[in-house]
Amino acid sequence: MRALIRKAATTAAVAAITIALIALTAVPAFAVGPYSAGNTSPAYFLDTNTGVSSVCPVSTVSGMTDNGPSGPIPDTFSNVTFSGCITTGGISTTVTATGLPWNFNVVSYNPGTGVVSGTLTGVTLTITINSSPTCTMTVGGPGSGPGTVNAAFGYSTGLIDLGVGGNLEVQTATPGCTGLANLGDPYVFAAQYQINTWTVTPGGSITAINIQPLQTLNPNTGVAVVCPISSANGTLQSGGGLQGAQIGQLSSVSTSGCAAIGVASTSVTATGLPWHLNAVSYDGLTGVTTGTLTGVEATVTINVSPPCTVTVGGPGGGPGTINGTFTNSTDVLAVSGGNLEVQTAVPGFGCIGLANPGDPIVIAGQYQVTPGQTITSP
Repeated sequence: MRALIRKAATTAAVAAITIALIALTAVPAFAVGPYSAGNTSPAYFLDTNTGVSSVCPVSTVSGMTDNGPSGPIPDTFSNVTFSGCITTGGISTTVTATGLPWNFNVVSYNPGTGVVSGTLTGVTLTITINSSPTCTMTVGGPGSGPGTVNAAFGYSTGLIDLGVGGNLEVQTATPGCTGLANLGDPYVFAAQYQINTWTVTPGGSITAINIQPLQTLNPNTGVAVVCPISSANGTLQSGGGLQGAQIGQLSSVSTSGCAAIGVASTSVTATGLPWHLNAVSYDGLTGVTTGTLTGVEATVTINVSPPCTVTVGGPGGGPGTINGTFTNSTDVLAVSGGNLEVQTAVPGFGCIGLANPGDPIVIAGQYQVTPGQTITSP
């Protein structure tokens, strides 16, 4: 009997360990940051009272992830697109997501399947069916305001499922919608998206050296800082099946010879390192990856008398973001735009006319990356 008990206990322990290992391996490496996803089947819209449906063969979503019950999950739907849409009878249709961002809210998690269930809130749509006369309707929650769509995310598959229930309904409809949609009609929106994965070859340690001066501009004061020499060192992940968020990082960033044009020599010091490289979208025709550099902070000192020292980061405090592209054929990383602003400026005479808290900072630069890299998706 004792032997049987020991055997049963051992079997149970092995089973528990096996389940735990399966659960661990089911969760892909998925970092907090931006994500993008494309549809795996057409996005589907249906007025359940009239039976009129619209189908969009191409749809994309992108936004930011946040920590979920077993790792990061899609948190915001900041950009949602639909194209090639057709309504019953072959009528061309335009579907526009409005009220963005939409937000994913966790309701439950099944560790056995690795599926997070929840709701997508803030959902509103404008749908124009190009019938004669044209039918334009708005879809949202009951009565007015945004609606809700049930949603799920699978850790092991990277799939986002939308539309198994919710509370969407037709809120407004033009006269051209007679027979197509009526006020208060329940409405279905269903779609499935696959989070884009990335391949980086060879990856590993990288060096980026500027091939154009790094330029920054405070458009409020007109002060431009130019750094003729700048470089960065960091790493890229390597291989396939990678998530775009934090696909690489810059561990050091340096500049020299900087000057505020027509004002004085200037020092620019990167802080908050490492900064993270995030791949967001890929154009297979041009071989260009569009992404962001996040975690960006810097201290800038313009050597007037007394010196003007400012800190630069994101709006309202904390790190900021720089937009960028990487081109496979040239191995050039180009940076521009983003949300950088002056966070603090040393009070007193030094920064008068040069910088004020809240001033936007525009940045532009190009860097040659070595060794050469190839970044693709999917």
